[in-house]
Amino acid sequence: MVAVWDVIKLQFQKSRKTDIQQIIQENTIEDSDVLAEEARIKNLTEAHPGAVGEALVVSDLTKMYKNFYAVNHLTFGIHEEECFGLLGVNGAGKTTTFRMLTGDCKPDKGNALIHNDSLRTNLRKINRLSSTVEVTKRKLSVAMALIGCPPLILLDEPTAGVDPVSRRKIWNILSQARNNTGAAVLLTTHSMEESEALCNRLAIMVNGRFQCLGSIQQLKSKYGQGYTLIIKMKREDQNEPARMNAIKAHIQSHLIGANLKDDHQGMLQYHIENPQITLSYLFKFMSSMKVQFELEDYLISDTSLEQIFLAFARAQRETT
Repeated sequence: MVAVWDVIKLQFQKSRKTDIQQIIQENTIEDSDVLAEEARIKNLTEAHPGAVGEALVVSDLTKMYKNFYAVNHLTFGIHEEECFGLLGVNGAGKTTTFRMLTGDCKPDKGNALIHNDSLRTNLRKINRLSSTVEVTKRKLSVAMALIGCPPLILLDEPTAGVDPVSRRKIWNILSQARNNTGAAVLLTTHSMEESEALCNRLAIMVNGRFQCLGSIQQLKSKYGQGYTLIIKMKREDQNEPARMNAIKAHIQSHLIGANLKDDHQGMLQYHIENPQITLSYLFKFMSSMKVQFELEDYLISDTSLEQIFLAFARAQRETT
């Protein structure tokens, strides 16, 4: 049964790419939440010379290599006690952003303020305030980063390659550190599970720019509209066109806005776009339908964070 549902989920992920990609194209000419964050930081820096109420303020941070932007006028802020997740495939600009924030490379334009100290003028003091976890020796580096209760912790893939038990222990330690010391965290990760476990807000970075920004639920609501319904018939019924047609007719009659996306080997996949159809109604409807049509099983799902991330990541350019 597990193997069957793995196949179903894989088919679901492939078929949803087009739907999510369309929503992304409609919303991300310039994402409204990214623009709102840029406006918030601009107003903050104009009204106050320092990063009032923010653990980190990044303003117009820019880095170019050859003829392309590695980091393209990045502007955002991290609240005190907040964990801010930075997602992106290799080459998106995450590591370059970290290198500028830690003084490993000089920005071509822009600045960052860490508790009112400027990256350009007070780098030594910033290095004493901020702790960074390197990609190697992760367990030890996480422990070292927490020494002295720094107000800002930069974590560059802190659990990559770490076993599952240790990974969860690290998550718990980081959560406790934030709660007990009020530290803010800037986190890069390739793990959607880690993002959901730790991050209050996150941004998906593509070609040096934020393509979206917000809480996980905000991103799911904005880019993962509707539900996916997968219906699996019993093996002995899969070659009976009359039963298949009856199921399709029942869906079309009772689930207005259900669009058939796939019909393959006794499995039907629908995208439910009607906002008036609630998740509770959908489960109640399918529970009754399973009995009525003697179905093998069904799956109802919203769009996962991973699917949203993969849809954005397809726009990442290749660099040499």
